[in-house]
Parts: sequence; C-alpha cells; structure tokens
Amino acid sequence: MTDKPIPFSGPMICALLDGRKTQTRRGLKIKGHKGFFQFGQSETSGYDWTFRRADYVWEDYRHNEFLALLPYQIGDRLWAREAHFAYGRWITTGELTKTGKPKRRFERDLARAALFDANSDIVWSRPEAEYGLYKRPGMFMHRADSRLTMTVTDVRVQRLKNIKGHDCIAEGIPAVGRCYGETRDAFANLWNGINGPGAWESNPWVAAYTFITHKQNIDLRGE
Repeated sequence: MTDKPIPFSGPMICALLDGRKTQTRRGLKIKGHKGFFQFGQSETSGYDWTFRRADYVWEDYRHNEFLALLPYQIGDRLWAREAHFAYGRWITTGELTKTGKPKRRFERDLARAALFDANSDIVWSRPEAEYGLYKRPGMFMHRADSRLTMTVTDVRVQRLKNIKGHDCIAEGIPAVGRCYGETRDAFANLWNGINGPGAWESNPWVAAYTFITHKQNIDLRGE
C-alpha cells in the first residue's frame, strides 16, 4: 500500500463530495514504458496482455504482473489534487524564460490553509506582487491541503467504450432519462471535455479504478 496524488476536475470533485463517484478511468500508463504502443490482449499462451516498447520489442505479461505496472494498485491510498485558492504572492526570480521574459514563481504562505471557495474579485483585485488569495491549479496542491482520500478496491483494464451504464453512474454521471444509453452519452461528452475533441471516438485502452472515498485529509485517516 502506498500513498499517491491523483488529479480531478472540478465537476468530479463535486461528484466525490456528493458521494456519487466511486470509479475513475485514466488513459493507460505503464511504469517504465513512456513510449509503448500496440497495446492489446496477448496471443501468446499463458499471457494476457502485450504491447510494443519504444524500441519495437514486444513484451507479454500475465494479468496480475501487468496490473503491478499501473500507476495505482489495490490498497493504495490516493489524495485528490484539485483547483484551489492559496495565500501568497508572485515574485520575479531574476531569471529569463526561453523567450526572454522574466521568470516568475508563486511564493506560498504555508501558514495559511488552502481554500476551495473564494470571491474572484478578491483574488484578482490586487497587484500580483502583493500577498493575497490566488487561484492555483490542482497540480500545485500540497498533500496537507487535500480534503479527499480514496482507497483503491479494484483495478481493471479495458477499452474506454466498453464502459457500461452503471459504470458511468459510478463515474459520477447522473442517470439521464430512462435508459443507460443517454447516461453513456453524457460520460462520452465529459471525457471529450477533459481529454479533448475526438478522445471518446479514439476508444483508447484505459485503467478503471474503483475506490472508497473518505472526506478527510489522508494524514488524518490514521491508517
């Protein structure tokens, strides 16, 4: 069991807080293989999955061996990274970017906790060099600020379009109409909104993670 950060968009954070989201699908990533391609089910006897490495060499794995190469494992604790408001200021570093512009960095006041709801007028009404609240992307969230912890209970590998209607609901999509088809369409729109136009139609291989959510900072869980 390990503790790892995981990013979520604003709508998915709302679904987690509402208790509607118990699954998340992520584009397939394999530890140690950034440039893999031609992933699929193995035709080699005794193996389940195969892919070609960046150097075009094929690799075959049994199911459990392959799951061990995914970013998140059963039993892992994940702390949610989300957009937030941090107290601090922007300062000029004295260095230049590749285009010759002055580099800046955000200087955070760590004595003040992050906020998740702030008035945008307050955030942007001051010169950047002054201390105040500024909206920050989830990638800059500190572990101590996270308010949601997920414990992974199941991991699957599948094509994106193989998602079922009940899985769409577990992804945080409200049931639409009287049939799962409309709910699935809503999930497809969400996927395109997060990953870009055509992302759903490309039908990539994904890792589907099921989890239990705790509305608590990971370091306050006591596990």
